[in-house]
Amino acid sequence: MERLLEDILTSKGEQQVIALRTLKNKIIGYPERKKYFIEHQILNILIHILSSPETLEESQIQAIFILTSLAQVGYSFTSHICQAGTLHHLFMIFMTKTSSPILITASLKALATILSSASIAETIPEPAIYYFVKILAKCCDKSSTSSEYFQASLVASIISACGKLPSQQSQLAESGILDILIEIVSLFQDRSNQKPQQHFYTTKLLDAVLHALSSLTHNHDAHASQVAASYRSSTSNNPNDVYPMIAILLKLAKDPCISIRLGASGCLANMYRSGAIPKKYSIDLQLIVIPILIRLLDESYKIKEHALLILAYLVTDSDEMQGAACDADVIRKLSNILHHVNNNLSPEMDNTNDKIIEAVLLAIAALTLFKDDYRKQVINAKIVPHIVSALSHQSPEVRVAACQCTRSLSRSVCILRSNLVDAGITDPLFVLLTDKNLKVKTAACAAVCNLVLDFSPMRSAIMEKGALKIMCEHAKDENSALRLNAVWALKHIVYAAETSVKKNVLEELGYNVLTELCNDPEISVQEQALDVIRNVICGQQENIDILLNNIGVSKILSIIKKKLSSSFTEIITAAIYICVHIASGNDAHRNIIIEQDEILQSILKHITHSNFEVRLGCLWVLINLTWADDNSDQISNS
Repeated sequence: MERLLEDILTSKGEQQVIALRTLKNKIIGYPERKKYFIEHQILNILIHILSSPETLEESQIQAIFILTSLAQVGYSFTSHICQAGTLHHLFMIFMTKTSSPILITASLKALATILSSASIAETIPEPAIYYFVKILAKCCDKSSTSSEYFQASLVASIISACGKLPSQQSQLAESGILDILIEIVSLFQDRSNQKPQQHFYTTKLLDAVLHALSSLTHNHDAHASQVAASYRSSTSNNPNDVYPMIAILLKLAKDPCISIRLGASGCLANMYRSGAIPKKYSIDLQLIVIPILIRLLDESYKIKEHALLILAYLVTDSDEMQGAACDADVIRKLSNILHHVNNNLSPEMDNTNDKIIEAVLLAIAALTLFKDDYRKQVINAKIVPHIVSALSHQSPEVRVAACQCTRSLSRSVCILRSNLVDAGITDPLFVLLTDKNLKVKTAACAAVCNLVLDFSPMRSAIMEKGALKIMCEHAKDENSALRLNAVWALKHIVYAAETSVKKNVLEELGYNVLTELCNDPEISVQEQALDVIRNVICGQQENIDILLNNIGVSKILSIIKKKLSSSFTEIITAAIYICVHIASGNDAHRNIIIEQDEILQSILKHITHSNFEVRLGCLWVLINLTWADDNSDQISNS
């Protein structure tokens, strides 16, 4: 095989074509041979062939076929291909005027194959985007040739792989691609009268276009709304009028082609999450899309993984969708998938199994976020041992998903006190607080939040292991998500805690750090830091003194004044409840608030606030400032 590499390097013209064709034939179906050639610098050789102006076009085509074959192994190979800089040279091919249609098609096929299994979304160069517009626009004419349909389907596949990056989503939409994709869906939704060959190619095109639309509308409210409102009368203001595009997608969600069903369901899920689907259509999603996604869990690994991710996204933060899924017995099905994957492990399926486990756990986390009934279904399905095992999984993505499951399940006091304790979740979760992977650490901090509350039987075990010190370190981290979850956990640690625990937290964190967190660039971190103060001073009067003596009365008042004038309701609420607890102290504590006209004026102003919690907090401030018991030193505690 070394001789073959040498032949490719040293030969030219037809001899090089023959050597490349020989290599292509040798590696097809042989992953070990592919690994050998990658280890022996075949990628650098192929890049040289693609970039050299002296290379025959047939040599370039054979080189691209080899790249496509290598990429078909999956992520372990595509990561090497991307890191070698191959994508740039493939994109350059169809931006060169002299490239033939065969070379362009081969390049598009290679890009679609590589990008579909790449771990990180790549960006499409701007010149390529405008070339893609031309290819896709041709298909808006129903008289396009099979090769044009095929090229367009490859372009749509590339967009699907790259279109989830926010910057790329905007760039692609601004180029006109989003409008063209919508038009293609409308044109080819009905393929019943087409001849077999045309039906084959338009089905592939429609499939790829739906997945591209799903990518471009994912987490992008404006794009999702644009798709949902397509072909709707511009003069209609009636929400009960028909939304043609939603009706088309609901129809395609029942298409005979499995992948088309999946793409249409993905688009509908994105629209639902963005609020672009009128309420009258939500029942269709419950009765059509949810059951379809659940049935797709019986399909191949790739379809199963995609269906799981769409299902998890669709049910997130939605009682009605969670209910529809759980009523359809989805948790039992998820349990069966986990049991099957964990009992049929094989080295060659490692990456695929990891993705399935991750997707199942994400779905479970989303389904069990709100209701104890669904959490109990998870317990009864014997899924908890799989979650505990996944906390120690080799894949960081699986560990993150397991942490999210833990967080959802631990919201149930009953499950927290029994099933999670019995499953031995404390030790593996604690280890993840110092995981090398940032996303894992962040997810672990979020999971620990519920485990350190005063009613948690795991609180003392986690604290004894040194969780406090770790959380205080994470609260100072540069990463805002990790910082947020760490401060959130500290808020729960000091909630209803003994004074000694509160002092330990404040001293370990640092009083100056706490005040800095109150002015953090992230509003959510500010809110949690203010709630740390709120929970520290709640309860014993000496807790108020600890904070005032170490931070200083003037600094605390300055923080309160600033936060009461915030434009964020959650910050105003947190500041008001700090006032509530200071006012629940002794006369000296009450006077601190009473003597501050600016604070009192803010309280009076916010008493008519639109938010219930803000109004309620203002009333408690006034009650605590004016209501003393017989000793005149004890104020009612809110």
